[in-house]
Amino acid sequence: GFASHSVGSGSFVVNSEGDASDSDLSDNKCWTGAQISPSTVEKIVPGSPYDPITDPAAIDATPQGSFGNPNVEIDGSQTTDAHGFVLAADTSLIGGLIINQFDRNGIEIVSNSNFIAGNFIGTNRDGSLPLPNGLNGIRIAGDSNRIGIRGSVYDFNVVSGNTKNGIAIESGTGNSIETNYVGTTSTSLEPLPNALA
Repeated sequence: GFASHSVGSGSFVVNSEGDASDSDLSDNKCWTGAQISPSTVEKIVPGSPYDPITDPAAIDATPQGSFGNPNVEIDGSQTTDAHGFVLAADTSLIGGLIINQFDRNGIEIVSNSNFIAGNFIGTNRDGSLPLPNGLNGIRIAGDSNRIGIRGSVYDFNVVSGNTKNGIAIESGTGNSIETNYVGTTSTSLEPLPNALA
């Protein structure tokens, strides 16, 4: 997770893939180890596609000790022909993110035994309005992936408002999709459909 410096509210430009400490926390440029305040929603707007994740990783912005609305938004509106995240390594976690407005899939899984938990995919910050990804919210082409589960704990995703399916399983066996809100708002009380399913 995030573990070093607190940063203020607003949008942040990720301008480096390095892990060196951010020398200026007031410039709205965020290094990968910055700690996001749990009291605000931060927005990260990448200018180009992220590289596929090829080593096991945990990208987890869930506030410590808290399960609820995510508070880090990954806005793909400034990328072209991009997935939000491509999981090409086994046993990775994506948690606590709002992932929207990418041209392709919000999360593309081409590996095995990953966890996707506590995210809003294809919606706005509170899960009430669509900000669609251009294809599916989550696309799976792998085995034994767990959607809506973090280890042994259920932690629902909201996967709604996307241009194709909320969750598409293209191939693989043993994938588990449990306790998610697909095609509804984050309260589960109102429809917020994906275009196909």
